[in-house]
Amino acid sequence: MLRLLLPVIAALSLGSSAAAQPVRVEDFTRSTSDDGITTIKDPVAPISFKLPPGWRLSGGSRWGNYETTLILTEAESGMSASLYYQYPLETARSSDADIALQGFMQSKVRQRRDREGLKDYEIRQNTVRRRTIAGRPALSFYAAYTTVDENRVPMTEYVARLMGESIKAHCFVAAPSAVDITPFVKRLDAVMESLDIPEFPTR
Repeated sequence: MLRLLLPVIAALSLGSSAAAQPVRVEDFTRSTSDDGITTIKDPVAPISFKLPPGWRLSGGSRWGNYETTLILTEAESGMSASLYYQYPLETARSSDADIALQGFMQSKVRQRRDREGLKDYEIRQNTVRRRTIAGRPALSFYAAYTTVDENRVPMTEYVARLMGESIKAHCFVAAPSAVDITPFVKRLDAVMESLDIPEFPTR
């Protein structure tokens, strides 16, 4: 069930799917070091990140305004996560990173409930963490909801968001609540920490 549910969650999170264009995975530059860590580089933006051994870039889409969502898959667990980024930002970020991050969290709840129909989507407030990821102000949290299909599966989602002055990025993964995703989240956090996404030059 887990392998079937994750692509559905990723597709829901793309927003306007009609405008989405699949990426060509083979266009992303890949270089692997002696320790098996693979560096992935976006072919059209100065953005890269590192994948541990056993991980691969398995798909993704370009959509919206300079927005990209990539699907990252881990062979050992069979789990997939999404990495989203916008370079550059469509609109300038609030000068206060905390306000911007809180706004993101509120908009995520509205997206899941109103646009995706997950009416019981709820952030677990005791899991909200203000932190730093890849040198940028960031915030992460877990949320719970129930799928809207006939199976009514209880789900857990993990989201981590970083904000720059002219860029933003976040990763997310969802799985049935019966599955402990904590070990996978730790490995996903390491991928986020490796993200190299420079501020967009304004001059």
